[in-house]
Amino acid sequence: MCGFAGFSDYREGFLREDRNSLRSLVKRMASRISHRGPDDSGAYVTPNCALGHARLAIIDPENGTQPMSVTIEGNEYTIAYNGEVYNAAELRTELE
Repeated sequence: MCGFAGFSDYREGFLREDRNSLRSLVKRMASRISHRGPDDSGAYVTPNCALGHARLAIIDPENGTQPMSVTIEGNEYTIAYNGEVYNAAELRTELE
């Protein structure tokens, strides 16, 4: 099972600090749960949000790195999630 950690602040202030120090903090947070996901880890930091992820790679080890980001029509969307998608094959067919 994977694990994720993070924090957000949509007011002025806290996350306006040095992004490197925030990335370091969220990576340390994810390292505390590395027993839940020893295969990979990742971090994503913006002025309003920091996400960290510890991954247990079961399906698609090469392409399942998290947090995952995609840009659609100029807007970036990022997620980190925990758990297995049991109907992944069905969803893939529907989305393709």
